[in-house]
Amino acid sequence: MDRPTVWNREGLRSPRVPWLNAQALNVEVTDCIEKALRRGVIVRIAWGIGDAPDAAIPGGLQGLQDRFGKRKLQIKFRGNTHRKILLWDGRSYIMGSFNWGSFRGDPRMKVRHEAGTLTSNPALVQNLVEEFKKVFEVEELGGA
Repeated sequence: MDRPTVWNREGLRSPRVPWLNAQALNVEVTDCIEKALRRGVIVRIAWGIGDAPDAAIPGGLQGLQDRFGKRKLQIKFRGNTHRKILLWDGRSYIMGSFNWGSFRGDPRMKVRHEAGTLTSNPALVQNLVEEFKKVFEVEELGGA
């Protein structure tokens, strides 16, 4: 099984993150998202905690969405969630405490004790796929 690398030189697969900020979604990260978009990957990001979005989509992501279109880069405020999930290809996901879209990490900061679980259990993955199909109002999550 391929192990996921969230932000790698080839670009990411299909992330789902609860918060988005420009510090974490910096040029390095948006470049990886752009590479995925250029390969034809549809990237869907569901984010937010609380009842309504209190901030705009970070400029780098907004610029990518403007260039590639809302069909290729789908960014949806979900609200009322604290889960951090990376789901890709409808085959596997990581769920954990790390804030993918809002914490860049800094070697000068104290260690953050984060945890996550990787699963490829078909029943668990399918439950999450069904949930996100409803969030994005699509019949299938994958595809180009």
